Amino acid sequence: MALNCKHKHPLQHEGTSQQQRFLEALEPGYAKIHEFSLRDWMRFAYNYAIHLRYFSINDDKNPDGNWQVFMKAESE
Repeated sequence: MALNCKHKHPLQHEGTSQQQRFLEALEPGYAKIHEFSLRDWMRFAYNYAIHLRYFSINDDKNPDGNWQVFMKAESE
């Protein structure tokens, strides 16, 4: 009787293999990496340093300045 059955088992079907499900976004070359030079990174650090404040030991409420003064010589 089972040999004459015209219905497939419901769990037997054509599926998608792992290779067919691979996402292109997972390829190493998909995302472009910033290729900054040392000069570009120093310029970035100089511009970012203005946001970094430092405080004296005696007065912790008012900043004494930012870190940009320490980066000035390197940015020129």
